[in-house]
Amino acid sequence: MYDPSDIDLDASVTDETSEGKPYVHEEQTRRWGTDGLPEKTWRKIVARYYGMETMVDDAVGRILDRLHELGLEDSTLVIFTTDHGDAVGNHRMYDKGYCAYEEQFHIPLILRGVGLRRAGMCDQWITSLDLMPTIVEAAQLELPPDLEIDGRSLLPAFREGVSLGRDSIFAEFHGMQYGLCSLRMARNERHKYVLNVNDRAELYDLMDDPCELRNLAGTAAAADDERSMHDKLLRWMERTRDPLLKTIWGRAAFDPHYIPSGESQWLRRSAIDGALKR
Repeated sequence: MYDPSDIDLDASVTDETSEGKPYVHEEQTRRWGTDGLPEKTWRKIVARYYGMETMVDDAVGRILDRLHELGLEDSTLVIFTTDHGDAVGNHRMYDKGYCAYEEQFHIPLILRGVGLRRAGMCDQWITSLDLMPTIVEAAQLELPPDLEIDGRSLLPAFREGVSLGRDSIFAEFHGMQYGLCSLRMARNERHKYVLNVNDRAELYDLMDDPCELRNLAGTAAAADDERSMHDKLLRWMERTRDPLLKTIWGRAAFDPHYIPSGESQWLRRSAIDGALKR
């Protein structure tokens, strides 16, 4: 459906070197055999991916047309999203992998129906965890009052522009296939910080470096930004009782009732650096 010669490749396809990045990024491309693919091959891969997207678009259109024919479109909530993105050649990868690049974590989310504004945009930080409470509210049901969840219903934000009260977003990955390379990610408007438990950290300035080619973690120029993002991530891990904390600090078991003070040694940067070096 698409001519590969018309495909423009992202800079991360042509300029990625993996310099200063976690080892598993480069190892992944070697295992997949994608580290030496020529640009001509990547253009074919991207063109075929575009064809698959068009096929999905057509299928979704058939579903929406049928809802209209049945008179159900105004009483049906349609959610278009995915579990993860696809690298589509960026960073010389396809599918997903042991990394937190935008192509894999910044996924589509489109809602239609149930009183939502047509062609409206919600320019807020949203997580997949928000989908469950959104569906529950759309069905005019209620969650148990004592249920502890991290997601929030998106309907007020999509309908009236109500703020979700977030200045950043977080994500986690637990590894797959050939390695349990756990990572945690914090992302705000400008920066992305990635804690790789078994390797170096990552920090990207997404305004100056939208293709995430230059890892600024560990550099003197970005020390303040790295510290700020690191602390933001650790506070989230603490708040969500992330079991990864017990691994980093050798805790025998995670106590969900334990609330460390702000000066606790296990939350200091020196403690993290020492754990990672060990």
